[in-house]
Amino acid sequence: MNTTPHHTMADISLPSLKGRTIVVTGAARGVGRVIAEACAAAGARLVLADVLEAAGRETAATIAQSGTPVRFVTVDLADPDSIAQLAADVETHEGCADGLVNNAAIATGIGGPLFDEIEIDVWDRVMQVNARGTWLVTRAFAPLLVKSGTGPHRQYRIGYRAMGRTAPAGLCRKQGCGDGDDAFAVARTRAKGRRHYGGGARYHAQRSHRICAERAP
Repeated sequence: MNTTPHHTMADISLPSLKGRTIVVTGAARGVGRVIAEACAAAGARLVLADVLEAAGRETAATIAQSGTPVRFVTVDLADPDSIAQLAADVETHEGCADGLVNNAAIATGIGGPLFDEIEIDVWDRVMQVNARGTWLVTRAFAPLLVKSGTGPHRQYRIGYRAMGRTAPAGLCRKQGCGDGDDAFAVARTRAKGRRHYGGGARYHAQRSHRICAERAP
C-alpha cells in the first residue's frame, strides 16, 4: 500500500504576498493547485490558468472560499494566440503581474514508457507545450512583470513544472522524456534573468519532481 504523504499548501512556506498579483499556469490540479493555495495563504491576488477549464474553475472557487481574490482564465500552451490572450487579459484586468509560476506542462500518460518507446508525435507534443509553451508564456508576461515595478528589490519568480527523472513513490511522473524540456526551461529562465534583472525582475527555476501532489493510481 502506498503511504507517501500527499503534500498540501501547509508544506510550503512563502513570504507575505499581500497586494501582489501572482499568475499560476497549470493551476487546475496537482503541483499547480498546491502552489496556488500556498500563494493564497500568503495573501496574494491570483490568476489561475489551465487548459482544464472545469477543474480550473473548481480550484478557483475553492480558493475563493478563503476570501482570496482569484479568477480563472483558460489557456492552451500549444496555442500562441491563447497565450497572448492570457497576457492581454491579465493586463486588462490586473494591469500587471508581480509573479509568474510557469507550472503548466504535459505529464499525464507519458511517464510510463521508456524513452525509446515514446512515439514521435507524443515527443513533439510534449516539446510544443512544455518547452515552447513555457518560453511563450515567459515572453508574453515579461513586460507585465517589469511593469509592476514596486522598487529595485522586487522579485518575480518564474518556475516550471518538470516532468523530471525518477520521483519518490507516489508521484505521477516517472523516468521518461522530461530531461529535454527541463534543460530548456532552466536555460530560458537563466537567459531571461540576465536580460531583465536590471529592470528589477528576478527569475528562478525550480525542478518540481520532488513535490508530491498527485498519487499514482
